Amino acid sequence: MKPALVILAAGLGSRYGGLKQLDTFGPSGESIIHYTVYDAVKAGFGKTVFVIRKENLRDFEKVISDKIKHLTQIEFAFQDTHQVPEKFAGSIKRTKPWGTGHALLAAEKSISEPFLSVNADDYYGKDAFISAFEFLKNSDNNSSKFCSIGYRLGNALSDYGSVARAIISVENGYLKTIREIKNIGKCSDGACFLNEKNEMEFLSADCPVSMNMWGFTPKVFEMANESFGKFLEKNAASEKTEFLLPDFVASVASTQKASISVIPTSSEWFGVTYAEDKKDVVQKLAAMHKRKEYPVPL
Repeated sequence: MKPALVILAAGLGSRYGGLKQLDTFGPSGESIIHYTVYDAVKAGFGKTVFVIRKENLRDFEKVISDKIKHLTQIEFAFQDTHQVPEKFAGSIKRTKPWGTGHALLAAEKSISEPFLSVNADDYYGKDAFISAFEFLKNSDNNSSKFCSIGYRLGNALSDYGSVARAIISVENGYLKTIREIKNIGKCSDGACFLNEKNEMEFLSADCPVSMNMWGFTPKVFEMANESFGKFLEKNAASEKTEFLLPDFVASVASTQKASISVIPTSSEWFGVTYAEDKKDVVQKLAAMHKRKEYPVPL
């Protein structure tokens, strides 16, 4: 069975000002998701599972699935704030999604094979999918060996505002720690941010970062369910605190429940954190089509 692709597409897009997952960027009206699926299928991946909010199903079917169903088998999984362990059922009043870690759990019933998890609004590049496929294609379903595709920080910043990034430290090819840093901006020699002491801290442009491109086996769901339960013990009443994939991965790596191979990629990453990012994304994709890296239409 081919590894599957899981696309986390239930975000609200508050900073962008709308559902950027469905916005058009390509010359023939393609969304970023179209490029993700195209590159994944070319690399060898099988079915695609979209994790979305149920109220957006019709829009996804119209804008996305009708245009890519010739490429891949499509399934939808729904992220719902009330999808919690039984002991917490009935006590949850939250309306905001629980975060990317919870979104991953929403795909559990659709997955019985190794899979790659990605964000819906990020362009990851061909090499990244090829590298992930090579790692996952021979993975055992019960294996606790996962992977992270690592990007250069300098290639993962916005020209239009600060961003949060998961800085990863690597030891002998494996992920050691993840440091989530908010409000990172471009600086002359790389990147910078204000730390907890309100002091300017600088980061090398070559720092490896995770852009939420993770290779997992079905074994991950057992671990994530356990971690989410512990998260709710402290945060069940919270309206804002999120159960995030980088935090979860960092926890299983630090406790050695799983090993996370960090696979560097030569791919260029870009995305749309802010509405102003759209112009640059449109230009980059148009240039790729002009170089015949993608057909028109996709």
